[in-house]
Amino acid sequence: MTETLYVRHGRLHYFVRETLKRLRLPATHASKIGDALVAADLAGVEGEGVARLPVFASRLSAGLINPNPDVQVSHQEEATATIDGDNGMGHIVASRSMELAMSLAKTFGVAAVAAKNSNDFGMAGYYARMALEEQMLAIVVSNDAPAMVPTYGKVPMLGSNPLAIAIPAAEDATPFVLDMATTATSRHRLEDAVRSGETIPPGLALDKSGNRTEDPKAALEAMALLPLGASSEAGSHKGYGLALAIDILSGVLSGGAFGRHLAVAASGHGTVAGIGHFFVVVRLRAFGPWVRFRNGIKDMMRELTGTKAEGAPRVYYPGEAEFAIDQERRASGIPIHPDVVREIEGLARRLDIYDAWEHVMEGRK
Repeated sequence: MTETLYVRHGRLHYFVRETLKRLRLPATHASKIGDALVAADLAGVEGEGVARLPVFASRLSAGLINPNPDVQVSHQEEATATIDGDNGMGHIVASRSMELAMSLAKTFGVAAVAAKNSNDFGMAGYYARMALEEQMLAIVVSNDAPAMVPTYGKVPMLGSNPLAIAIPAAEDATPFVLDMATTATSRHRLEDAVRSGETIPPGLALDKSGNRTEDPKAALEAMALLPLGASSEAGSHKGYGLALAIDILSGVLSGGAFGRHLAVAASGHGTVAGIGHFFVVVRLRAFGPWVRFRNGIKDMMRELTGTKAEGAPRVYYPGEAEFAIDQERRASGIPIHPDVVREIEGLARRLDIYDAWEHVMEGRK
């Protein structure tokens, strides 16, 4: 196949669920992971969506991820807790952690949960958004395998360490959802550039010789990304500092792995990942009436989006673009790159579930 495939999100979820069930995950876990992967594809964050399924399958098959973990609270004091993910899929560990943080926030107003012994959890914003229906705000961060070269450093010491913040809006408005990496680019952006045959902007990544490169393939081979800001003159110490703070919260505070102790889990090879996460949930009503907050954020966003420059369409706030993409893809289908299609078809054949993939193909747009 040489053309982009457009598929229905419900059928894609079915395929993810059937794939993970074949890899010995419980049906409920497989469904939850399907929710997270498809949500990423719907939001336009393809690098955290179904394109990651072959990597997860490889690590599960190699015994590097526990398909049926016993996720437990290892420590708790009133509004705080630490969760041991038992090397389960990050999506399951993160969902359990957010559910606990939300439950505690209902009682105490503000809650924080740290998680250790986990894996890549995909799109951080997916978990932050879980709090929105309860009129709560959430902050979600995670560490990852070393990929960032610190400002003035020479080797990767920190991950791309994502940060997501979700804040409810008025009933008729799109919620604020910031979802970002702390590196100037990400592994997923590099993979997208390789697939499309494009170069990357200068100053985002280094090659194996330590030189800045515009070749995404050379950047992937080295996995030496620069911090957000890219150079000290442009403020790279800010991206580096933010990534370090996230690693402290996700790794050191949780009692898990951090920095160079995290395994290189980007491929299907290596060792157990040992990734950690950190979640903060705030019940807005604990600080005053919901109507006051609702009206205040509505006024703020109206004032913000009304300050466009001449010739510009308008000012957008975080979350609006992803919401628009989500609505469009629910109607028109999720695009899957031909290279990803080939990988998924190969996976379906290896697992002897090609009929599940044919179900997706039958419903393509």
